[in-house]
Amino acid sequence: MNYKDGFMLKGEGKKALILLHGLTGSPFELRWIGGKFNQEGYDVYCPILPGHCSTIKDLEKTKWQDWLEAGQTLLKTIEKDYEEIYLAGLCVGGMIALLLSEKSEKVKAVASWSPLVYLDGWTIPKTVIFLPLVLSTPLKHIFYFKEKYPYGIKNDKVRKKVLSLAEKPSFVYDRFTGIVLKELLDFSKYFIKQLPTITKPVIIIHSKYDDVSSVKSAYTVYQNISSKKKKLLILENSYHMITIDNDKETVFEQTKEFFEIDTEKSLETNSCHEVKV
Repeated sequence: MNYKDGFMLKGEGKKALILLHGLTGSPFELRWIGGKFNQEGYDVYCPILPGHCSTIKDLEKTKWQDWLEAGQTLLKTIEKDYEEIYLAGLCVGGMIALLLSEKSEKVKAVASWSPLVYLDGWTIPKTVIFLPLVLSTPLKHIFYFKEKYPYGIKNDKVRKKVLSLAEKPSFVYDRFTGIVLKELLDFSKYFIKQLPTITKPVIIIHSKYDDVSSVKSAYTVYQNISSKKKKLLILENSYHMITIDNDKETVFEQTKEFFEIDTEKSLETNSCHEVKV
């Protein structure tokens, strides 16, 4: 796969899945799970969000509205071709997927993996509480926050592979600059306000040991959406990048099962589980 082109996997042509990658990430982090859904017959679409797979300067030129609009444009483009559309995403991609869910009646269910509502994982410095103050000043143009070990991945072998690929300049970005963080904070504020408007079936999957965003983000989504059918799953053997880490099989199986439940017959599925793998 050329991560700079995103990917589209043709399935049986009856149902579609749109996958959205995370902030500073790339379609690579969704390629494995996209392939698994494709084997189940889904047509899978995974675009590159604006400003990604290029340079961090290009990302700084974008607004969070651009990321949202990109997903919405894809949804509108394909919705005439399908009776059933599913949305899923990692990190900020999972938040965009939730916001898009009310944009089309064709959307049947949504999966939000490791939503990044709060930047409060265990590798994030405690001084991050001063971030809004810093980002409200010209310092946002020189401030940056560099990702550090374990880079969102618990599995040593997977981390080593991702780090080797990350040596390519445009594969993923190794830092959040002040301008990018300002967009993330603004997006999170908007996202939280919109949560009560979300009514589609939603599964949220998050790691108890997420190094970037604690489970507080997952609980915020679960407790504030208006969906009659919703499920929260807490994993224990991965960090932030759950779609490529130790729990990826569980993420796929639980999401697929949730998507395939007849929503008209199964409204008694509101649940919260912790899963040890």
